[in-house]
Amino acid sequence: MTNQDMSHCTTIFRVSRPHRITRNRPTVSCSTCRARKLKCDRQQPCGACQKRGHEDLCRFETAPKQQLAISSSAAMIIKLESS
Repeated sequence: MTNQDMSHCTTIFRVSRPHRITRNRPTVSCSTCRARKLKCDRQQPCGACQKRGHEDLCRFETAPKQQLAISSSAAMIIKLESS
């Protein structure tokens, strides 16, 4: 089709984008740097906490949401396999 043939079309076509793949990355920053959105050097205690005098608040914890999701998924698999 030429441009003249398309001149009567008013519909806008949107190019569909592929869905983004989300990956569950492990949390590597301390809880203080994560809350303040700071760069963490991952030392114990980290440089940002040392600089602010919060060495006692520098904690590296795993996110409980990830552990909860894994345990609930495992429970769902067991339930489905038993039925």
